[in-house]
Amino acid sequence: QFLPVTKFLQSPEERILIADEVGLGKTVEAMYIWKELEARRNAKILLVVCPAALREKGKRDMENLFGIHAEIVKADKLLETFHSIEKNRYREQFAYICSKESIRSKKNDDSNTVSNLNRAFEEFSANYSEYAFNLVIIDEAHYLRNRETANFKTGSRLRDITESLVLLSATPIQ
Repeated sequence: QFLPVTKFLQSPEERILIADEVGLGKTVEAMYIWKELEARRNAKILLVVCPAALREKGKRDMENLFGIHAEIVKADKLLETFHSIEKNRYREQFAYICSKESIRSKKNDDSNTVSNLNRAFEEFSANYSEYAFNLVIIDEAHYLRNRETANFKTGSRLRDITESLVLLSATPIQ
């Protein structure tokens, strides 16, 4: 399980796809990467994006296996925290878990929190040279494969505002 950590650390882009069968420890490998970033760079801001059904399990695994206290959030809390990051007021360490479903834009809805969040991601990417997150982990990344989907667009926005990115998939062929 340390091979992905080594590959990640040797990667100049600090982006990696961890593709393995179900149950072989992709999440554990991603957490090892996070722990390395904490130790090597004093990384403080982690965002885990996963299907809604996996949020609680991810939170338990992070707590029980790595001592990482993660908070499950929705778009409104993420937007609030993101605005604090933008204004350089947020210096505390945090780990958030949110579902893909809670942060992807719905078609033709410009008034909701999710749309505001995605606009904030785009504006941050365009206006700031630093990154909002030290690491974003996207589980079930094969759902990002179609460029026309809200999942892909949200993943692209997150990619642009994070220093490091880990994608996890048990079906990498997709």
